[in-house]
Amino acid sequence: MTTSLTLESDCPWKTAIIDDSGCTVYDVKTAFHEDSNYTAIRNERYEIIATLRWRDFLPDQIMFDGSAEFASLNTWLKRSKVPMTHNVKWKDNSGRGYVWHGNAPGLPLELFSDDDKRIPIATYHPSVLKTNSRPPIRAPPRLEFSRRGDEIRDLMVVSFICLEKKRRTEQNKIQF
Repeated sequence: MTTSLTLESDCPWKTAIIDDSGCTVYDVKTAFHEDSNYTAIRNERYEIIATLRWRDFLPDQIMFDGSAEFASLNTWLKRSKVPMTHNVKWKDNSGRGYVWHGNAPGLPLELFSDDDKRIPIATYHPSVLKTNSRPPIRAPPRLEFSRRGDEIRDLMVVSFICLEKKRRTEQNKIQF
């Protein structure tokens, strides 16, 4: 059985994330300040589960609920050192390992567990323009995940938002 979460906006750092019944399960907002930008990720009870601090020259920083201070995002999301693999590893609170595959433009972004690298736990589907309807409509981006993904849903969503933010901001730097 898969569950789907839909992003109301194509911008992952400024969106509501809704479930199949239309309820907001995550609210993501970014406050832009002179010295830094902060993205707060809130759950359905409107509690902050993580805050991302954007940084221009150093790695972004993250603070999870219950933490007293920010830590480098690279201590949690570890990029593969093998060139051209585009994988990012992380661990949950129980020490179980996960890997996002396809963390690069044009590649499908999928989350796998360390103990099963064949079947993805989660898959990100970016927004697409459906040209077969008149007028054409845009299908919103969504994150589909399995029962195992539901067990780690908060961390899965937070890691996805962090990776998409980094991928998109780096992609925009290249275009200029």
